[in-house]
Amino acid sequence: MIRGILMALSFLTVLPIPLKGGPQGVARTTPFFPLAGLLKGLILIGLASVVSPFVPVKVLAGGILLLHTGLSGGLHLDGLADTIDAVAARTDRQRRLRIMKDPSVGPLGATALFLVLLLKFLCIEELLSEGLWAELLLFPVAGTTAMAGACYFGSPARTEGLGSLFIRETGTREVLTALLLATFSVIAIGLLFSRTTRVMIVMITTVGIALVLTRCLQRMFHGLTGDNIGAVGESSELVFLVLSLVRF
Repeated sequence: MIRGILMALSFLTVLPIPLKGGPQGVARTTPFFPLAGLLKGLILIGLASVVSPFVPVKVLAGGILLLHTGLSGGLHLDGLADTIDAVAARTDRQRRLRIMKDPSVGPLGATALFLVLLLKFLCIEELLSEGLWAELLLFPVAGTTAMAGACYFGSPARTEGLGSLFIRETGTREVLTALLLATFSVIAIGLLFSRTTRVMIVMITTVGIALVLTRCLQRMFHGLTGDNIGAVGESSELVFLVLSLVRF
């Protein structure tokens, strides 16, 4: 289990974790995506708790967002931009798949990146102002759990690529393990901060929206790519942050 978590971290972050296993081994780590997300959240909270007495909230929010983006190497943001560019193209499926492989980012993809990062910054700033530490800790879990779900419910849009490997290696046992670990994480953090019911509702709603998005992308591309899975993860983080600020 520890090896699986470390391998998931080695894929989802730029942390220098010296593990061998190759693409096939990495593709089998989806059950541990939620715990990798939880560890990312702990790193972010650790930064916030140490730095918060010394800097304004806006600066701290920017630092958390910068660290969060840096930890992932911008991998999933790239997937989001590529997916937006492909979705916006008025062309056939094959052309859209080629657009996602293009290393350049189009104007719509760049605009989407700007808006997503801006909204994340505003949400993080507000969560810090309200002292909602549980939500700050759990939003990376929402993204990684959503990606595990996308891998299970999607089918490969291509025969090659890391995305197709993740989809093929994620079966019922893997996704159930991911959901159980995500549930454990939400309950544990919710109890710690006395917000169990609220964060559970937000997480369940976020995962539900992620599955709808997965279904839409699946129909559009007749399958999913690694970029699509990354886009689901980034979108789910934003949805979780926004829902965390909804009054109910």
